Amino acid sequence: MSTTLSHEQSLALLQRWDTLSDDDKMEHQKEILKVLEEPGSVDKFSQQCKEIGQRAVVIDTSFKRVHEGFDEIIEKFGKDFPEVKEYGARWDGLRSRWDGPEGILWKSRDLASFTASELDLYDSVFLELVASIETEQDLKDAQAELRNFSKREHPINIDPAVAEKFKVLRNDVQKFSVDFTLYLAEKKQELQAEAEILQAKISQLKANIEELDGQIIKILIGVGASAALGLATLFVTATVLAAFIALRIKKQIDLDNAKKDLAEVNRKQKALQHLQTEFEGLKPDIQLICDNLAVFAEIWESARKQALDFASILDAGLEVVTKASFKLTLAVARKTAMPLKEGMKVYATSIVNP
Repeated sequence: MSTTLSHEQSLALLQRWDTLSDDDKMEHQKEILKVLEEPGSVDKFSQQCKEIGQRAVVIDTSFKRVHEGFDEIIEKFGKDFPEVKEYGARWDGLRSRWDGPEGILWKSRDLASFTASELDLYDSVFLELVASIETEQDLKDAQAELRNFSKREHPINIDPAVAEKFKVLRNDVQKFSVDFTLYLAEKKQELQAEAEILQAKISQLKANIEELDGQIIKILIGVGASAALGLATLFVTATVLAAFIALRIKKQIDLDNAKKDLAEVNRKQKALQHLQTEFEGLKPDIQLICDNLAVFAEIWESARKQALDFASILDAGLEVVTKASFKLTLAVARKTAMPLKEGMKVYATSIVNP
């Protein structure tokens, strides 16, 4: 039964082996080589490498969708929540770091093209020399070729910052999502607290008005007695009544305003719920960007590390190349160099600058 090559196994093919013990390294690479030697496995791995270009298109599309989503959010909710405009500008900044004039998308495309040609040289010259080492002279020749190879500017030993930029952008995109989620949560708490204060204020004002109504009724009942006692008493009673009525009018105005304020807070709470729902709809795209950027970082970093590992291994001398662990590492490198090269070619040609 043929073993299929999973995404995780594909990435494992590009890992740095010196993070494993010798025994684990042997077993791990035996399994990988076993998979690669099965009919069709290398083709599958090659296809997965080629899909890197498709991932770039997915990232591009997702960045655009989130941008358009924030445009809609700003149009609908910018008046109530002006901070969303700042988040929209912040997203555009992240997008520019991806596909702007100096963005890593275009740099990675150029680097991919360069990587493909260098991997060809790496496989056909350097790995071929390493594979044919039998004598001390063969070792010296391979080391000399490696030194010449390393002196040239090529992806194997330049711009490790590309991988780091993918990682940093991925982390910043994740932070953006976390920060905006926290912003929504804080706004929700603020509006809930404001609503509770207004509800308490409305309850208090209603109680005040009810009490004032009772006082006014008592004064009106007493107006007749005041008239019998004389004009002076009636004047005092009327003055007190006017003061209570004025206070009652003020309390009613305060109550009406508080009700309006509460209605506005309730409207904003509903708007916030809609805003949160719309952002939840954008989260899958944001997560997709993060997932794919993580793959990009691993791909760029792995190609560089693999060659550096070989350089370090050869410095140990001729006896190293006879070890089973080294032979396994070399076999895996040769099996993966070609599909990775083809994948980089397709990636470079699939990215079209608008």
